[in-house]
Amino acid sequence: MLDLLSRSNTPLPQGALLTAYTKIEGTKAKPRTGQELKQAFHDLLLLLQNDFYIEQTDTRRYEFASRILKLWWRKYYG
Repeated sequence: MLDLLSRSNTPLPQGALLTAYTKIEGTKAKPRTGQELKQAFHDLLLLLQNDFYIEQTDTRRYEFASRILKLWWRKYYG
């Protein structure tokens, strides 16, 4: 998800992040589905917000909280 956000010039909708999260979750031996998947995704979003990686810009759109962190992430991980 952070890779997507680092490469985007605009805030991304929550649905795009959920799609990326679902793809990664699908590679696990026992992937979560349904409500369990949605709760894990929501928990991850809250964790990333609390750690000041991302921020919610408006209803269900997210971007990096810091331009410097975004550029650093893009350079080394994106």
